[in-house]
Amino acid sequence: MNGLAALSSWILGLLMAFILPGLVLWVNGLTYTLSMNLRECRLGRTRRASYDVIVAAKEEPVELVRRLAWAVSGLNPPPRRLIIAWDGEGLDEARRAAEEAARGVEVIVFRAGCRSKACAVNKALSHVSSEYVVILDIGDEPGSRDYGARATACRVVVPRWEPQRPLNMFEEAVALLVSYGSRILYTGRCRLGLPVYFLGSGSSASTRTLRAMGGLPDEVLEDVGFGLELLAAGIKPCYGEEHVLYVGLPPSYAGFRKQQARWAMGAAKLLRRLGSLGLEGRARLDAALYLSQYLLSSLQLPGLILLALQPPPLHPLLACLGFWAAGMALAGTGLYVHASKEMGLGARKAFFASARASAVSMALTPVLLAYSIRGLLGIRVGFIKTPKKRGSRLIPVSEAVALAACLAALAFGPPSPVKLLVLMYPVSVAYVAVRLRKWLS
Repeated sequence: MNGLAALSSWILGLLMAFILPGLVLWVNGLTYTLSMNLRECRLGRTRRASYDVIVAAKEEPVELVRRLAWAVSGLNPPPRRLIIAWDGEGLDEARRAAEEAARGVEVIVFRAGCRSKACAVNKALSHVSSEYVVILDIGDEPGSRDYGARATACRVVVPRWEPQRPLNMFEEAVALLVSYGSRILYTGRCRLGLPVYFLGSGSSASTRTLRAMGGLPDEVLEDVGFGLELLAAGIKPCYGEEHVLYVGLPPSYAGFRKQQARWAMGAAKLLRRLGSLGLEGRARLDAALYLSQYLLSSLQLPGLILLALQPPPLHPLLACLGFWAAGMALAGTGLYVHASKEMGLGARKAFFASARASAVSMALTPVLLAYSIRGLLGIRVGFIKTPKKRGSRLIPVSEAVALAACLAALAFGPPSPVKLLVLMYPVSVAYVAVRLRKWLS
């Protein structure tokens, strides 16, 4: 019985620590590598159709409202209306700022009274009078003056996300993660002929299509949920690499942590109800892998702790470790190539930016696991907002708990290679904690 229990522990540990996280690394690394030299995805045409811009906001800095209103009013053609669904304090200030900055654009600001972005956007649809709707987040900026013309090229249009200019080392690390993720989830998938699920900020849809689908689904990730529902209905979104949105960067580690927690929880919630979305066969398998990435990656820490407490035989350990390490090398090389080739960083700067980005990403894994589990359990949450203001605790409680768990695992028995891998997590958390003040300076 003890032998069977040990075997089960080894199999579970190897799966959680190396096989499943390695699968995510291989998928992302191969997506980047195989799509590098393929033909670009382009919209190919533009249309001059009328459109309105919808923004769902909750107590955002007024300066960001003013900047967004100024940016959308400078588009060619400009939107008919800028509709801001506001919750929280500061509605009158937001209205004044938008009306002052949005030259020649009708501004509508109303109190949505919602606990989710989907609810706010759906209420804003009642104010739409144009053929198309562009949904933007506060802090994001269209990448060109003809953004509106490209946003009406087909029934649903998805832009390419690129980060705004980073102001410090922390934002540089986050910018690299955002740009690399966009390159895989948007550009890479499109070039390989795979569907684009993530209809994030900057995406647009014909008003008729949006209303026929019942608006955005009331999910934590309403944009991904809407993308899945579109594909189930046989509507494939258009994606063009020339259609760029510059997304704002979280100004603090806590802000980035909150954003990633929202995405992990939302993906897990959608994974839980994937069977009811109407996708079949290969499409369902692809969507399941897409939605599982946060969960599978974050399983590595508990898997390593399990292996540290109950070390398996050397041969299966080396085989599984080799699979993970090869995937890590492939994905890491892609991150470095992206930093140097596509973001224009020098060789030395690209190496250190990649290392910082990897450390920040690794430090977040306990948080992603916790929120993925909450999503799988169906725990309901309200309006999860990425803070736009600076100032927050550097290392929240969950990271400290993960650090303690790693150190506790290392305290049992003699040293082993697995225990050295377990140390990656407390080392990355400590690295982020120590360096964060300098990165934010």
